[in-house]
Amino acid sequence: MSSRVEQPRMAAFPAQRGDGRGGAPCLDFVNTVDAHDRSPASDDLYPGYVNLLAWCNEARVVPPDMAQRLRRRAQREPRVAAEVRKRAVALREALYRIATALADGDTPDAHDLATLEREIHAARANARLRAQDGVLAWAFTDEPELDRLLWPIAVSAEHLLRSPEARRIRRCAGEACQRLFLETTKNGSRRYCSTRGCGNRERVRRFRERATASS
Repeated sequence: MSSRVEQPRMAAFPAQRGDGRGGAPCLDFVNTVDAHDRSPASDDLYPGYVNLLAWCNEARVVPPDMAQRLRRRAQREPRVAAEVRKRAVALREALYRIATALADGDTPDAHDLATLEREIHAARANARLRAQDGVLAWAFTDEPELDRLLWPIAVSAEHLLRSPEARRIRRCAGEACQRLFLETTKNGSRRYCSTRGCGNRERVRRFRERATASS
């Protein structure tokens, strides 16, 4: 079974990020920071819009030519760009809390749902139906709006969190790791965001604990 969620056919919709840890664009976006409830050691979106743009370009949320247009516009409108980055961080944290609440069987906070809802409405307001390969498909406007970086993330979140796939969201079992991912293995055995990262570190930690206990 594929570890990737099928997304709506939509021009400019992002491909999965290279490492594919999250299994969906919105979860990869949530995973751009290593801690949500304390001072993070790293944050891919820090400190400004250019960092948000760099991540979205790497994640193929926007094509390179659009990234160049957005970079130029951000230079002309730094205040607007800074506000978009604030919205991006607010969306990321709301998504984290919503996803973890659902994973824990809890009800997401109304404020977080409202944050996501606003971004979904913004994305849908900038999408138009176009003919694509003999069928109709949603496509985002070609205008270099600075907040267009958030549109594919919001649509990805809407698609995932309103589907049965939301029940597959898991938190990494690694010590101090707060990354999220979709559990899609046949036997439900995946516990870590990355077997080479957190999985390997946990194996090393347990080995050392056993060696210490037996010495």
